[in-house]
Amino acid sequence: MQNCSSREPDEAAFNKWLDDATMRNHHTLNLVGPSSSREGPRLSMERAAALVKARKNLAFGCVTIAERHLTKGTEHLNILRKVDFGAQWFISQAVYDAEATIKLLHDYADECRRRGQKPVKILLTFAPVGRPKTLEFARWLGIHMPEAVEQRILAKANASESKSKEAAVLESIDVCCEALERILGAAGQCGVPLGLSVESISGFREEIDGCFEMFRRLQAIMLDSKGSPWAVRWYRVPVQSMARSNSGEQLAALEAKLEALEEAKGGQLAGGQQPTAKEELAVKTKEAQIAMRDSLLGFAAGIAVGAVAAVAISRKLVR
Repeated sequence: MQNCSSREPDEAAFNKWLDDATMRNHHTLNLVGPSSSREGPRLSMERAAALVKARKNLAFGCVTIAERHLTKGTEHLNILRKVDFGAQWFISQAVYDAEATIKLLHDYADECRRRGQKPVKILLTFAPVGRPKTLEFARWLGIHMPEAVEQRILAKANASESKSKEAAVLESIDVCCEALERILGAAGQCGVPLGLSVESISGFREEIDGCFEMFRRLQAIMLDSKGSPWAVRWYRVPVQSMARSNSGEQLAALEAKLEALEEAKGGQLAGGQQPTAKEELAVKTKEAQIAMRDSLLGFAAGIAVGAVAAVAISRKLVR
């Protein structure tokens, strides 16, 4: 999923950006408005959305900020307004305070019922933190973190143990898991479909690595809340292998290799030939790309959550 912005000064510049995104094989976009009205004249969100919708191979969502709902009380109406001009999902700002999100979800669900509309999916974003600098940056981003939560994380970060930074990250993961459980308990049945998004707001290794553990735990909580059996297949894909290719032939070749391996018995190709390590990596990379694409187009950011008997990131159950 690629963030795009209505901050471009005119339609020509925005269309050029969309051309580049499409060429790089980005087809699911988050449409983000200017951070401030002081940035000067910019393309309106409505016009930017119309330009995206005009391209039949693109889908887009927008951002929602629950904390804004506590102060203005109109964020649910902003969601509905953006749905009217084509937004198919919403991604929240990073959640550390569950109460704002709970209120927004209930108000959005109530307004949808009043209008006879079906709510779109909202992806709840979570981000691990473990250092004072990262906490400061989170505040600058507008993420609301209750004082008690901040002190709880800092207490771990300031400990004298050599693993204090890792412990602080794990504490933030615990906090986010508790927040998700609180949200699901209070608003999970309100009628708004929910998904997950985990992001890193840090360049420090332990906080980046914490994203994997956070996603694993949050995903389990989300899927368990549905009461259905589920299974997940994980892939660790090198960053360089995820680079998008402009060559349709290369992607088609990887698709063919993937199909060959899936049909093979015991991981062998036709004639008993074993795939090379490089071939296996290429196929797994492609499979992960397909899985990510399918999940995002399903508006679950890596998780497919719904009325199904089992769920797998890789489009198939672990056998």
